Amino acid sequence: MTCLPSQIEAVESQYRSMYGERDLPFPETYPQSCLLGCVSVVDVLTQDEYKEKFSESATQESVSEYVFVCEEPQELALKYAVTGDHKIWNLDKTIATAANAAIERTSPAIK
Repeated sequence: MTCLPSQIEAVESQYRSMYGERDLPFPETYPQSCLLGCVSVVDVLTQDEYKEKFSESATQESVSEYVFVCEEPQELALKYAVTGDHKIWNLDKTIATAANAAIERTSPAIK
């Protein structure tokens, strides 16, 4: 799936309005259809629970019913091409194994 420039501008505009008109550092290009890395999912909350628990930093970034609270982001040095949806879906076992090995080499604390 390729993002249109108008879609990118709409998302960047949303973030500018959420965080004020300050100079936000947006990338020049955005990766598409690739596995970027992994995170540890530490909680799954409804939107209301999220707003209650994180009221100071809670922003409406998603219309999804649930919010995944993540920690320990690990970026892969090599991005793996994948196809799938932007929601939760099964990752091909070969790619998962290769990505996990790459993460373990760069950060042994993540398993």
